[in-house]
Amino acid sequence: MLDAPPLRRALSESGSELAFIISDYVYEKLVVRRHSLADRSSFRPVRTRVKRTPVHAWIYLPDEAALAPARTVARRPVRAN
Repeated sequence: MLDAPPLRRALSESGSELAFIISDYVYEKLVVRRHSLADRSSFRPVRTRVKRTPVHAWIYLPDEAALAPARTVARRPVRAN
């Protein structure tokens, strides 16, 4: 999926230096279920083909995430040693 046209296009159009794409399985198992790992609203769905197989994936662009409205996440306080 790293060579997927939607990922290349998103990276080119965004002006960002970094972007990544994850499978629908990874999105469902990690992003949706583990809210503290990543904000779901920072990902956008795409459909593409990998070796002639249609796949549903999710693209994340850090610059777009920075522009998204902030979401408050309860965190444990960090202890100073």
